[in-house]
Amino acid sequence: QSSNREWSMAVNDAVNLVPTISGTANQIAVTQAAGTSTASVGTASTQLSTTQPMFFAHLTTNPTNETGDGTVYTIICDSAPLNQGSHYSTGTGIFTAPVDGNYIFNAQTIMSSLTSTLTSISFNLLATSFNYRLFYTTVPQPVSISPKLGGCIIINMTAGDTARMQITASGGTKTVGVLGDSPTVNTHFSGFLLH
Repeated sequence: QSSNREWSMAVNDAVNLVPTISGTANQIAVTQAAGTSTASVGTASTQLSTTQPMFFAHLTTNPTNETGDGTVYTIICDSAPLNQGSHYSTGTGIFTAPVDGNYIFNAQTIMSSLTSTLTSISFNLLATSFNYRLFYTTVPQPVSISPKLGGCIIINMTAGDTARMQITASGGTKTVGVLGDSPTVNTHFSGFLLH
């Protein structure tokens, strides 16, 4: 240990696969052999990780005629500006847990083209372990209103478990859709590994 309290520890490895741990009095950093920083801990014991599973995805289109007749529709957010680890698929709308742990999810959508014949509306987060209802109503909605539905939930997941957003509207015909970016972000799905 030097007088400025900087230190470093590494293992002599011929193939250079062992990470290096280094730091100062205020911060510890873990660096992979390729030189990529994977984690750091600062003075307030705040951990920053570039490998922590997390994503934020949003819908850029306005899908129409997806439900209304009881069809369960999986909302596929087709743009993911944040997708650390690439565990969310913009092709299927499904997040797949890479490791066991507790994950926190936030989901929101705005439904469109409601009709006066609808008898129920449901917005769920379907996970491998359970179908979590974020919103449900049996009261017919005024046609002029596009309800904003959303919720946040913590789910214990095993590696390989999945989660996705789904809506269902019943009692009418298949005319109900969801609003994407127009011009604000209306429908989005995000999540991360809590611990």
